Amino acid sequence: EVESFLSIASRTRYFEEFSFSVPVPFDSGDVGPPGGFQRLEHAAVRASKYYVPDRILRSTGTASALEPWPLQDDGERDEE
Repeated sequence: EVESFLSIASRTRYFEEFSFSVPVPFDSGDVGPPGGFQRLEHAAVRASKYYVPDRILRSTGTASALEPWPLQDDGERDEE
């Protein structure tokens, strides 16, 4: 709502300051997608009894339809 009071030039400048076009790195060799904010968590967070593991599984490599899905821990291909 506040944004509607800003000029287009101000909104554009404000938006560009967030650098949404820059990829958000996840890990070594995984630059991640553009358009987000990176938030680092303290390692102790994972030791908490309330910690819920991330449900997003990421695999490095090409995103080609011709490449097979990576093997899961149980030796089967993940095709979800």
